[in-house]
Amino acid sequence: MAGPEQSGAAEPRSPDTGASTGSLAGSSTPEPVVAKSDSANNATDAALPSLWEHKPWWCQPWSILSTGMVVVALSWLGLHRWWLSAFTAAAVATWWWLFLWAVPIAYRQQMLLDRQGFPGPDGTTETR
Repeated sequence: MAGPEQSGAAEPRSPDTGASTGSLAGSSTPEPVVAKSDSANNATDAALPSLWEHKPWWCQPWSILSTGMVVVALSWLGLHRWWLSAFTAAAVATWWWLFLWAVPIAYRQQMLLDRQGFPGPDGTTETR
């Protein structure tokens, strides 16, 4: 019985390193291009304060998620109308997207800009 080395089919190799790329060589996604200024900030990214450190308990991710799930469950249990529950679920999903994804990203970007001395929305370049 022939092993993988003897089957005649060579395993694809990475053009950069010569390392084996495995069986998914053609379906791999390219690495994102990171600007040098972003990679220089990687060391300081860990030192950025978390948005959630400044929020009260009722505005933490666990409370936002659990409140949304309870609201959707109550809309179904109380109304038994799938279209009202679907509308409620869509509103909750929008709320989750805004407060769990968009706001933290905007906060992090603003903190990075503040660290680099770029002007904020008020035009000042004060660093924190």
